[in-house]
Amino acid sequence: NPGMDTARDICTYRHLKPAIVSFHVEKLAGEGYLERQPVPGDRRKCRLVCTEKAGPVIRRGRAVQETFSRQLTEGLTEEELETCFRCFAVFGENMDRLSGSRKTTKGDAK
Repeated sequence: NPGMDTARDICTYRHLKPAIVSFHVEKLAGEGYLERQPVPGDRRKCRLVCTEKAGPVIRRGRAVQETFSRQLTEGLTEEELETCFRCFAVFGENMDRLSGSRKTTKGDAK
């Protein structure tokens, strides 16, 4: 996910515990699939960047996702898919709100 390239971003976006992300980042870096790069202007952060070695794994993963997505949505029209995706987006927003992971702003409470 572009722009989601720190361990904290992964934890937030995927709702994962930091210890789990840290463990897997260490493992992937140790095996040569990830590199840590400093974030300019913030010495506490580092970007996680996939290496060339990760390329074939990423391509295979994307191909599997694409095949699964095509099979899963077979028989649905574009309009039906758009409605489905809108529903999923609202479900996600509601789950974030209910779990307390999203800060409420003035006007959110009804």
